[in-house]
Amino acid sequence: MIDQPKDVREEDKLDEKIISEFVRQHRSDAKGELHIKQFRGGASNLTYQLDFENISYILRTSPNGTKAKGAH
Repeated sequence: MIDQPKDVREEDKLDEKIISEFVRQHRSDAKGELHIKQFRGGASNLTYQLDFENISYILRTSPNGTKAKGAH
C-alpha cells in the first residue's frame, strides 16, 4: 500500500506564504500557486508534498513539541 498525501491536519499546518517564498528564492522556476498536502504515515517526522503548477517537492520536518527519548 502506498501512502497518498491528504489535507494537512490542523495541528500540523504550515505557513504557505513562508514556504512558497523560500522555495521561490531557491527555485525561481516554481510556477503558480503552492498547494500543500500531508502524508499521514510514519512516526518520527512530518512529511508534506509541496505542489506548484510545474514542480513538486517533499518536505520532511520534525514534529512539534517534545521528541520521544527513543526518536532519531
